[in-house]
Amino acid sequence: SWLSLLYNFLTEVPSLPPASLPGQDTLEVLVSCMGAKDEDVFLMATYVILALNSHYGYTGAEPRSEAPETGEEDMRASQYNQPNPIVQVLDKDRAMGELFSEAVLHLLNGQSYPYDDPVLLGQLLYMVRAVFSTRATSEFFHTTDLRVIVDILIRQIRDLSPEDEFRG
Repeated sequence: SWLSLLYNFLTEVPSLPPASLPGQDTLEVLVSCMGAKDEDVFLMATYVILALNSHYGYTGAEPRSEAPETGEEDMRASQYNQPNPIVQVLDKDRAMGELFSEAVLHLLNGQSYPYDDPVLLGQLLYMVRAVFSTRATSEFFHTTDLRVIVDILIRQIRDLSPEDEFRG
Protein backbone atom coordinates (compact mmCIF):
# COMPACT_ATOMS: atom_id res chain seq x y z
CA SER A 1 0.00 0.00 0.00
CA TRP A 2 1.02 3.63 -0.30
CA LEU A 3 1.26 3.82 3.50
CA SER A 4 3.80 0.99 3.53
CA LEU A 5 5.83 2.66 0.79
CA LEU A 6 5.75 5.97 2.66
CA TYR A 7 6.82 4.29 5.91
CA ASN A 8 9.79 2.60 4.24
CA PHE A 9 10.86 5.87 2.63
CA LEU A 10 10.59 7.87 5.86
CA THR A 11 12.50 5.24 7.81
CA GLU A 12 15.33 4.93 5.28
CA VAL A 13 15.92 8.64 4.71
CA PRO A 14 18.17 9.98 7.50
CA SER A 15 16.79 13.49 7.60
CA LEU A 16 14.42 15.49 5.45
CA PRO A 17 14.83 19.26 5.12
CA PRO A 18 12.04 21.12 6.94
CA ALA A 19 10.76 22.64 3.68
CA SER A 20 10.06 19.16 2.26
CA LEU A 21 8.01 17.96 5.24
CA PRO A 22 4.23 17.83 4.78
CA GLY A 23 1.99 20.64 5.91
CA GLN A 24 -0.97 20.65 8.26
CA ASP A 25 -3.52 19.53 5.62
CA THR A 26 -1.49 16.47 4.63
CA LEU A 27 -0.90 15.56 8.26
CA GLU A 28 -4.64 15.79 8.94
CA VAL A 29 -5.32 13.35 6.07
CA LEU A 30 -2.69 10.99 7.43
CA VAL A 31 -4.10 11.13 10.96
CA SER A 32 -7.60 10.54 9.57
CA CYS A 33 -6.33 7.23 8.10
CA MET A 34 -6.14 6.01 11.67
CA GLY A 35 -9.93 6.03 11.68
CA ALA A 36 -9.98 3.16 9.17
CA LYS A 37 -11.89 0.10 10.27
CA ASP A 38 -9.18 -2.13 8.80
CA GLU A 39 -6.61 -2.82 11.53
CA ASP A 40 -3.77 -3.12 9.01
CA VAL A 41 -4.49 0.38 7.66
CA PHE A 42 -4.78 1.73 11.21
CA LEU A 43 -1.41 0.26 12.25
CA MET A 44 0.34 1.28 9.03
CA ALA A 45 -0.94 4.86 9.44
CA THR A 46 0.49 4.75 12.97
CA TYR A 47 3.86 3.55 11.64
CA VAL A 48 3.91 6.36 9.07
CA ILE A 49 3.10 8.98 11.70
CA LEU A 50 5.87 7.62 13.94
CA ALA A 51 8.40 7.64 11.09
CA LEU A 52 7.37 11.10 9.93
CA ASN A 53 7.50 12.43 13.47
CA SER A 54 11.16 11.43 13.71
CA HIS A 55 11.86 14.08 11.05
CA TYR A 56 10.28 16.86 13.13
CA GLY A 57 11.54 18.47 16.29
CA TYR A 58 9.38 18.88 19.34
CA THR A 59 8.97 21.83 21.64
CA GLY A 60 12.20 22.20 23.57
CA ALA A 61 14.40 20.15 21.21
CA GLU A 62 16.15 20.54 17.89
CA PRO A 63 14.90 18.70 14.83
CA ARG A 64 16.60 15.37 14.34
CA SER A 65 20.01 15.66 12.74
CA GLU A 66 20.86 11.98 12.48
CA ALA A 67 19.19 8.80 11.28
CA PRO A 68 16.36 7.43 13.47
CA GLU A 69 18.48 4.62 14.86
CA THR A 70 20.96 6.93 16.61
CA GLY A 71 18.51 8.13 19.24
CA GLU A 72 20.90 10.13 21.41
CA GLU A 73 21.21 13.09 19.04
CA ASP A 74 17.42 13.14 18.73
CA MET A 75 16.87 14.14 22.34
CA ARG A 76 19.26 17.08 22.75
CA ALA A 77 17.80 20.00 24.68
CA SER A 78 18.08 23.34 22.92
CA GLN A 79 16.31 26.56 22.17
CA TYR A 80 14.13 24.96 19.47
CA ASN A 81 10.63 26.04 20.39
CA GLN A 82 8.65 25.41 17.22
CA PRO A 83 5.59 23.29 17.96
CA ASN A 84 5.67 19.81 16.48
CA PRO A 85 3.07 19.80 13.64
CA ILE A 86 2.06 16.18 14.25
CA VAL A 87 1.46 16.85 17.92
CA GLN A 88 -0.59 19.90 16.91
CA VAL A 89 -2.78 17.81 14.59
CA LEU A 90 -3.25 15.14 17.26
CA ASP A 91 -4.17 17.84 19.77
CA LYS A 92 -6.69 19.33 17.34
CA ASP A 93 -8.42 15.96 16.79
CA ARG A 94 -8.56 14.58 20.33
CA ALA A 95 -10.38 11.39 19.33
CA MET A 96 -7.61 10.48 16.87
CA GLY A 97 -5.02 11.58 19.43
CA GLU A 98 -6.38 9.09 21.93
CA LEU A 99 -6.53 6.35 19.28
CA PHE A 100 -2.95 7.16 18.41
CA SER A 101 -1.84 6.95 22.05
CA GLU A 102 -3.47 3.51 22.30
CA ALA A 103 -1.61 2.41 19.17
CA VAL A 104 1.70 3.71 20.55
CA LEU A 105 1.06 1.84 23.80
CA HIS A 106 0.23 -1.34 21.87
CA LEU A 107 3.39 -1.11 19.77
CA LEU A 108 5.57 -0.22 22.75
CA ASN A 109 4.20 -3.20 24.66
CA GLY A 110 5.03 -5.45 21.70
CA GLN A 111 8.73 -4.57 21.89
CA SER A 112 10.96 -7.00 23.76
CA TYR A 113 14.67 -7.48 24.20
CA PRO A 114 16.53 -8.33 21.99
CA TYR A 115 14.73 -5.84 19.76
CA ASP A 116 13.73 -7.03 16.30
CA ASP A 117 13.20 -3.45 15.16
CA PRO A 118 15.32 -0.93 17.08
CA VAL A 119 14.34 1.80 14.61
CA LEU A 120 10.65 1.38 15.52
CA LEU A 121 11.56 1.44 19.21
CA GLY A 122 13.45 4.71 18.69
CA GLN A 123 10.50 6.18 16.79
CA LEU A 124 8.10 5.14 19.56
CA LEU A 125 10.23 6.70 22.28
CA TYR A 126 10.72 9.87 20.24
CA MET A 127 6.95 10.14 19.77
CA VAL A 128 6.25 9.63 23.47
CA ARG A 129 8.70 12.40 24.23
CA ALA A 130 7.06 14.67 21.64
CA VAL A 131 3.60 14.01 23.09
CA PHE A 132 4.82 14.83 26.59
CA SER A 133 6.47 18.02 25.36
CA THR A 134 3.20 19.96 25.64
CA ARG A 135 0.81 20.12 28.55
CA ALA A 136 -2.28 19.63 26.36
CA THR A 137 -1.10 16.52 24.53
CA SER A 138 0.49 14.92 27.59
CA GLU A 139 -3.09 14.19 28.63
CA PHE A 140 -3.49 11.73 25.71
CA PHE A 141 -2.14 9.08 28.03
CA HIS A 142 -4.57 8.40 30.86
CA THR A 143 -3.30 7.56 34.36
CA THR A 144 -3.81 3.84 33.71
CA ASP A 145 -1.87 4.19 30.44
CA LEU A 146 1.02 5.76 32.35
CA ARG A 147 1.00 2.80 34.73
CA VAL A 148 1.16 0.46 31.75
CA ILE A 149 4.11 2.44 30.33
CA VAL A 150 5.93 2.12 33.68
CA ASP A 151 5.18 -1.63 33.75
CA ILE A 152 6.50 -1.97 30.18
CA LEU A 153 9.69 -0.11 31.09
CA ILE A 154 10.24 -2.26 34.18
CA ARG A 155 9.72 -5.42 32.13
CA GLN A 156 12.10 -4.14 29.45
CA ILE A 157 14.82 -3.43 32.01
CA ARG A 158 14.27 -6.78 33.70
CA ASP A 159 14.57 -8.59 30.35
CA LEU A 160 17.93 -7.01 29.52
CA SER A 161 20.98 -9.19 29.79
CA PRO A 162 22.90 -8.83 33.09
CA GLU A 163 25.84 -7.26 31.21
CA ASP A 164 23.72 -4.48 29.67
CA GLU A 165 24.73 -0.97 30.80
CA PHE A 166 21.09 -0.03 31.54
CA ARG A 167 20.80 -2.70 34.23
CA GLY A 168 23.69 -1.27 36.24
